[in-house]
Amino acid sequence: LPPGLPLTIAGTIWDQDYHQHLRSLARGKTVAFELSPSDERLISLYRAAAIHVAPSVTRSYKGESHPNAELMGITTMEALASGAPVAVSNVCSLPELIEGADVGEVFADDAELRSILDRVKDGSWLRAHPPATCRSFASANYSSLAVGRKIIAAYESIVRHRS
Repeated sequence: LPPGLPLTIAGTIWDQDYHQHLRSLARGKTVAFELSPSDERLISLYRAAAIHVAPSVTRSYKGESHPNAELMGITTMEALASGAPVAVSNVCSLPELIEGADVGEVFADDAELRSILDRVKDGSWLRAHPPATCRSFASANYSSLAVGRKIIAAYESIVRHRS
């Protein structure tokens, strides 16, 4: 986290050891923890964010393997729908969620994430990934109407293939 860039970590504590690990990493930095935010508060956080970071990993800070760590990326889709551009780690489904769109970037390591966060701090990130672009991308690809159309097309393809 670049000095002077605030960070909000929002969510429910499922692992007390991990929560304490995050708190120790946050010491001396401008980090706020929003524990179990309501849906309304979560929407407010997304809308106020210059970036949503999905830092999923396949190996935990303790060295445990989690090969299917991010099968859907719901927080990434929620952020985009709220107009927050995203930075996603290059694991599991996350890169596919933003592929071919100007709604964020994929990072492979801490150095790449730091580069992205430096651009957030200098303001160039939001100019490169406008909130309106994020919202329209999410609507076109992840709304219930868009997903419903994709499901219907898949069923129609199966029916045509069987005929």
